[in-house]
Amino acid sequence: MRRIQNQIVLLSVLVWIIMAAIWLLMNAYTQQSINKYNEILSRYMLMNGLAQLSSSAMGELDRYVQAPHGDMLGSYERLREQIEQGRENLYRLRHSRNRIELTNYYYVSESQREEMDRVVAIVRDGADGDYAKHFEEAEKLSQYLQDSAMRLFSTELTTSEQVYREIIQQSEYVMRLGIWILVMSSLILFWLSFRFARSITRPIIELTSAAKDISRGNFNKPISLQGSDEMVFLARTFDRMREDIRNYIEEIRSKAQVEKDLQSHKLLLKESELRHLQSQINPHFLFNSLNILSKKAYLEGAPETCELITSVSNLLRYNLRRSDGTVTIQEELQVLEEYMTIQKARFGERVTYQVRVEPGCSAFVIPALTLQPLVENAFIHAIEPSEEGGAIEIDVADEGEAVCVQVRDTGSGIPEAAIQQALQGRSVDSGKGHSTGIGLGNVIQRLRLYYGQEDIMQITSSSETGSCFTMKLPKGAGLHDQAADRG
Repeated sequence: MRRIQNQIVLLSVLVWIIMAAIWLLMNAYTQQSINKYNEILSRYMLMNGLAQLSSSAMGELDRYVQAPHGDMLGSYERLREQIEQGRENLYRLRHSRNRIELTNYYYVSESQREEMDRVVAIVRDGADGDYAKHFEEAEKLSQYLQDSAMRLFSTELTTSEQVYREIIQQSEYVMRLGIWILVMSSLILFWLSFRFARSITRPIIELTSAAKDISRGNFNKPISLQGSDEMVFLARTFDRMREDIRNYIEEIRSKAQVEKDLQSHKLLLKESELRHLQSQINPHFLFNSLNILSKKAYLEGAPETCELITSVSNLLRYNLRRSDGTVTIQEELQVLEEYMTIQKARFGERVTYQVRVEPGCSAFVIPALTLQPLVENAFIHAIEPSEEGGAIEIDVADEGEAVCVQVRDTGSGIPEAAIQQALQGRSVDSGKGHSTGIGLGNVIQRLRLYYGQEDIMQITSSSETGSCFTMKLPKGAGLHDQAADRG
């Protein structure tokens, strides 16, 4: 995770390399121009120096001839060595345009040196010969060398002019090249800097946008970046944090919803218990009184009255149980038989009642007081308003993963508004006319809380066929089983 540092170092090295290359290139062209200028200046200074040394050597030689002694000869010898060294140096500075002139100058200078050496030999050693003749010849050669130097100066000036033009052209070319290199390197550096800056700022912008979304409560927008540097690692870490926060909030919401549902269930149970408590006026005294009435009716020869009082007693005893308990379908159907006994005594032949239960469904556990309020609803809305009465049918079937319970009547139907009100869990008639005080909306709400499903009941109704309440109760999904699992 050292990518950003490596990129900064690489960019710095690249800038340094470009600057060094520009400096070396400019320095190479400048050094080339300086070398050409130095070569011209060196030839000029050497030729001028040789002409002066030649004239000085002739002067020292003349003084030595006039007064021959060692000091004069030593001065001449030093000048002679200097002339010899300068002549060799000048010979090495030849080029194509002055090769002939410098070669001729070299050999004429050598001839002058030989003539001067003969003059010294005649004067110092007393050799045969006319030193004046040789001295005169040396003077002529010296004058020739000076004339040759002037011609070479003229040639060098012409050559220098051309060289100066070339230097000026090279300087202009180097300036243009430098400008182009500067422009190109600036563009390259700008592009690299832009790429580098964008690789840093783009993740920052993404993180800023994600932080704004999170501050607004939006945890569903992912952060997607490609790469392996520190900023991308930071963005991915931030994205994982966003996912953790979202999951945590979802978990809190789910727990809050469960808590709310449980609280609603408790409130419904409290309400049912309160209604039961309000209806419980000394139940033991009531049951004892009903038993006395039943036995008295039996002793007086009224078996139907005895049976009716017994059914009322059993029904009241069942309804006074805790409404948050659970019973089997068989138990719920048994209490319905007691209820139907009472209703048949009231309606007689106006009502028919039929129950069909598939094998294996009788032991299925459901919340207490589930079927009785539905049957009471059928009597209140279907049987009582009709002079002809009607029929009530209950079907219990095993559908594999669920038990399907249907309660049907042949009444005139239920208004759609009332159906929607009941499906929303609101009371339709506030339990009016129900022996349990529990209405249709209460039953639906308790089933939803118990099984944890919103579509636990379907209601179809029409004026021709009556109403049908269909409940598909999932197996092993009730609060009772969940509590057993937790235990």
